[in-house]
Amino acid sequence: MIQGLAGATIWSEDVNNLLPFYRDVLGLTEGIRTPGDADWKRLTEAGVEFVEKPTDYDRLRIATLKDPEGNLIQLLQRAKA
Repeated sequence: MIQGLAGATIWSEDVNNLLPFYRDVLGLTEGIRTPGDADWKRLTEAGVEFVEKPTDYDRLRIATLKDPEGNLIQLLQRAKA
């Protein structure tokens, strides 16, 4: 078993559906819960470097950005119908 787990990030359309598994079965505690749809303008003004601004692809809106070490991160959201 992994000991000293520092953190895990889980994206879900329905986090309440997954919460019992991660909390009750795996024994993890919920640290931070944030809503989807990050504010692109706020992040840009904070100096976040976007490789691709939020763009709709069929049913998904995807934004790709870099963290301070240059790792790529993709934010995904269901596109509005």
